[in-house]
Amino acid sequence: ERAERMSPLPTVTHRRIDVWWKEGATGDLCLLLAHLVTRSPGWGSAVVRVHVIAEGPQDAETALAKLRTLLDDGRIDAEADSVEYDGPASLVEHSSDATIVFLPLRIRGGRLVGPQGRPLSEALESLPITAHVLAGEDIDLDADHDQPSPDTEASQADKSARAEAAKANGQPAPSTPFSTDTPPPPPPPPAK
Repeated sequence: ERAERMSPLPTVTHRRIDVWWKEGATGDLCLLLAHLVTRSPGWGSAVVRVHVIAEGPQDAETALAKLRTLLDDGRIDAEADSVEYDGPASLVEHSSDATIVFLPLRIRGGRLVGPQGRPLSEALESLPITAHVLAGEDIDLDADHDQPSPDTEASQADKSARAEAAKANGQPAPSTPFSTDTPPPPPPPPAK
């Protein structure tokens, strides 16, 4: 059934792409990937629905406003709503009937976890094809310029997630070319 919803066959008449978004580079990459899928043959009429992961009513209002600005700046056609995320059951409730889901990837203690650090294993069985996403660096979705955006608190959380994922795999923490918290390496010594 999962693969049938992804099939290019004409029997699939309605496709929906769900994105779970929280401010930061990883949330922005999820959104960009969903938008790019709609540019693929057979996916042009797919509906992109973005669920803002909210920590409460005030956070939901602020995050939804930021998302709408991001969608406008990036010229991305998507429906947006806020969801008070209360664990993996929220994913199943809101996205079990989607065609594909883009979900921010987080790893804690070597385990795949959801937006609030809760394990996702039981929810994944009830979801359609799900792409877990982790950004390697900041992403600027503003279609009007090509300048990299400065780090934000949200991107700091993404850096922590990348460092934890690297640690879980026994690798050194990654660094990004736009990082402002790490000084650039010294220039090489002059040639003799």
